[in-house]
Formats: sequence, C-alpha cells, structure tokens
Amino acid sequence: HILVQGSLPQPKTKKDSSASDKINYAPVTLLPSAMPRALFVQAYAIQQYFNLLLDAMSHSAEFLEHILPTQLFKIHKQVLKEGLAQSCLECSVSVKRG
Repeated sequence: HILVQGSLPQPKTKKDSSASDKINYAPVTLLPSAMPRALFVQAYAIQQYFNLLLDAMSHSAEFLEHILPTQLFKIHKQVLKEGLAQSCLECSVSVKRG
C-alpha cells in the first residue's frame, strides 16, 4: 500500500548510479494536492477494480513467491501455516503519550 501511495524510498535509476546515495525518497505531502477533475474522475472510476486486483495479488501464493524476497516469502508461508494469533476483534491500537 505504501509503495502505491509513493511514500517508500525508490531506487535510483542507472543514470543516477554515480551518486553516493542508494535511494531517492519519493515526494510526500501531508496536505491534499490539487489535481484536474478529469483525472480524479478517472481514478475514482477504476478504484474498485484496482482494489480487487491488489486483493487478488495479495492472496496469490504464486504471485507473492515471484515478487517477495525469499526470506519474506518464507515468513509469509510460516504465518499461513501457524494461523492467525488473534482475531480482528481482539486487535487494538494503543497510543503512548510521552
């Protein structure tokens, strides 16, 4: 989800390979950005289909095996094998105030 939102660091391209940094941070904004209404309408129209695609990809072991690093896919398989440790109803969010 974060990658789709553009919030993850992105690898430098080959033309930037001489730079000492290994990654470029994607631009992020905390405030809404203006965009043309026509583009918003297009994005809104395909949102449901895009969400269905992401959901299908996240449930496809064959797809995940090809895109996840080996160690991460092993963890994924182990979690599936062991089952969920808690139900969604038991999930909670805690905020620690300093």
